[in-house]
Amino acid sequence: QTGNASNPKYVRYFSVDKTAPTLSITAPAVTVPNNIGQSSILETLGGEAADLGFGVDRVEYSLHFNKDDPTGHWQHYVDSGVWTTDVGDIWNTACDSAVGCSGSGATWAIWKSSNIAWFESETYVFTARAVDEAGNISSEKTISFIYDTSAPETRVTTSGGAMTTRLTGLAGTAQDRSYASTCTASGLDGNIYLAVARKSDGSFWDSQVSTWTGGVSVSTIVSSPGTGIKNWSLALPSTFYDLLPGTTDTFYVYTWAKDRVSNPDAAYANKESSETPKLTFSYQSSSPTLVSGSFYPEAGSAKREVTISSVAFTLDPVGGRIKQVWAAFLKEGNYNWTGSSWSDVAVTDNPSAFPAGVWLSTAADPAMIFAAPAGQSILPITFSGYGGGISSPTWSDGGKYRIYMKAENTAGQKLLYYPPNIVS
Repeated sequence: QTGNASNPKYVRYFSVDKTAPTLSITAPAVTVPNNIGQSSILETLGGEAADLGFGVDRVEYSLHFNKDDPTGHWQHYVDSGVWTTDVGDIWNTACDSAVGCSGSGATWAIWKSSNIAWFESETYVFTARAVDEAGNISSEKTISFIYDTSAPETRVTTSGGAMTTRLTGLAGTAQDRSYASTCTASGLDGNIYLAVARKSDGSFWDSQVSTWTGGVSVSTIVSSPGTGIKNWSLALPSTFYDLLPGTTDTFYVYTWAKDRVSNPDAAYANKESSETPKLTFSYQSSSPTLVSGSFYPEAGSAKREVTISSVAFTLDPVGGRIKQVWAAFLKEGNYNWTGSSWSDVAVTDNPSAFPAGVWLSTAADPAMIFAAPAGQSILPITFSGYGGGISSPTWSDGGKYRIYMKAENTAGQKLLYYPPNIVS
């Protein structure tokens, strides 16, 4: 007997589910850039899943290095796994947060994956999807991130040691290193940090206002962010030395950098230690000296001509910075040269007690009061009426003359040059 439309022989009921489940990744949270520096953040990756039909059957995930295949792909077992070099995704089953990885009654409302062996300084792609009881597959959700737990490394390439000349700048490199050449670090945040302390009293150099300060002062040197070797430099102006309390000191240079770890925020960035100096150098200045053979006319000499057009000499700052030079000219009878003529009033021939106006300065060639940075290198000076200033004295036949010269540096060290007569 067969049935009919009103009285069928067999009746079967079934449900249809054509709607794909939904899925989200909630851990780790995503930042821009998404650079993770704490292992605790990656202990568990997870999210949520739901299905309006028959329910979620499972959540699957794939994890691989963010590189072209063949590359490392994570293959998960019950509570461990291995990295294998493969092509294409390896889909692993995540765990239900309520019943675990093998318990019954899983709903997958909250899912997780853990026990992953992470490599430091590596970039990853994590993809998850949900599959429902009808076999519908959700849209895949993907996050990418860098896992970086190593601090950057800065170096000072300027040579240190004991110096009798002024170091005019510091230079070096910075790099956010990976543990292996094939790995990827998060990169520098774009700044290099530097502090210079002096041994004499513990003061720090403030490069913003070019002075020494009692508190810790840090110079921020802007560089380009990212990976690779970055070069940096910091100029040391004349005031670095001019403002020292003594003629010698030792300096400690500290440098450090931070990387671009940003998850959960920039406060978690890896920072290089700033406790140990990267460079130590010492500096000592001495009194200025007269360059041998540079003084003209020479002391104790006899000149056949009385038309000597100039008086000239060259000074060596010997590590310091000369701030002023003076010269005095006396002829027989102790009459002094005023810069344009011989005085009618005699003075006592005692350079240390000359009255005002005997020691001449400023309007020579160059002018003899020096503002930074002038005066810290070999310094030739000529009295020749430069710019209408101090001219060389006029000499008389048979006359005897004395030429005195003195110089002082910023540390108060002096050169006193009192040679014997010059005869024309």
